[in-house]
Amino acid sequence: MASVDTYDLMGANTERICRYKSKFGADLVPYYTVESEGAGMKAAKTAYRLMSR
Repeated sequence: MASVDTYDLMGANTERICRYKSKFGADLVPYYTVESEGAGMKAAKTAYRLMSR
């Protein structure tokens, strides 16, 4: 599509998908994740994982 200038196929840290994505000749762009520590956040993450199954 001529009107699409960016896209993301997900899986930036998956070797197999990285090889596939490299065939498109795109520029590498950094991405960031935010992690929070603490007992409350650990409980929230665990609850989220259990609920999203």
